[in-house]
Amino acid sequence: MFNATSSVDLKKFRWQKGTTNLLRNISDKIADYHGAMILDAPKRTSHAKYEKYKRENNYRQILKERLDFLLRHSLNFEDFKQKAHALNIQVDEHHKSKDYGQVINYQLTDLPQQRPARDYTLNKKSRKYSFDKLVERFENNHIEGVYHVEQIKQAFQEEHQKIEQEPDLEFVIQPWQIEKDTMNAIYVRVEYGRYEEGVIKIPDYKLDKLEDGSYKAYFKNKDSFYFINDEANKSKFLKGAVLSKILSGESGTILQRKNSAIQNVREMVAALNLISERQVNGEKAVEVLGQKFMDDVEQIKEALQNLDAHILKQNEQLKYENPTEENKLKIKALQLERKDLQAQYQKVIKKMKTYDAGQEIMNEKIHENIQTADKDMQI
Repeated sequence: MFNATSSVDLKKFRWQKGTTNLLRNISDKIADYHGAMILDAPKRTSHAKYEKYKRENNYRQILKERLDFLLRHSLNFEDFKQKAHALNIQVDEHHKSKDYGQVINYQLTDLPQQRPARDYTLNKKSRKYSFDKLVERFENNHIEGVYHVEQIKQAFQEEHQKIEQEPDLEFVIQPWQIEKDTMNAIYVRVEYGRYEEGVIKIPDYKLDKLEDGSYKAYFKNKDSFYFINDEANKSKFLKGAVLSKILSGESGTILQRKNSAIQNVREMVAALNLISERQVNGEKAVEVLGQKFMDDVEQIKEALQNLDAHILKQNEQLKYENPTEENKLKIKALQLERKDLQAQYQKVIKKMKTYDAGQEIMNEKIHENIQTADKDMQI
């Protein structure tokens, strides 16, 4: 509780748009910090509005993720529409635009998307969700390499879950950085900008405690953390990408990033698993995997080459400069990123070799069975 009117200058407390969230965060911080119970967020006020805001503003990304999955697993437009329905997407191709001609409207039916999204608003550069581009893409797909309509929902959920669970950023928070360690979170004091200092709460589900008392942190780039400044009007949200850079820089630990090409690796493994499950072999396997698979291979090679170039550039700079701890950590981070991507790539190569070997054994057995059958017929 506090006075609504200042006893010093008699000015009234000014209630602004972000005041509720600000006071709520301060209250929760103080309660958790001192071991008191944190009250549940009122479901009909700020929490509900925040969840509603997230759903309404993230639908485009959700829609594109589902559509991209369907692009890889549809055989024709009708097949695409059936599978889109299974993923709660309403597809309406009966629209025309003065500037774009025929357009497709997409709308999520399991989220409160108020207005349908036209295909050119989701991808203006190539309009890959337009009717013509869809048909063109489906020509490269084969029945052996796509999920059936009854499998599509589970397959998408499994892929989505893997993406969600994999952090973009990993680093270590040292014990001396932790101002308070509670049952629900740790609190760290950070300096942000030139003159701003405050406390940030990092919830326990973002952390793993290590034996030495430090914490391994797992952030997504777009995670939000509330920065409670000592001057209340300067409190704000910091993104995971920003906070991880600050904390790892302070502690002198390596900030390990996930390379974007990891997604290519994930798709390649899924494709190999599918053709292996359906026992597609020989030239047909190459045809089913298609150009997309080969493009993914090239993108991974290119990503590895780019990392090599970055590492070389950093090492070259150290020849002419006194190496700082920051320089060393940057090189180590790049080396770890490369090592991780290389390891994932090697798994794909190994899987390809295992698949090829398995197909050879199967072909040999089939050949032996045919020869045995021929001999039996001759007898």
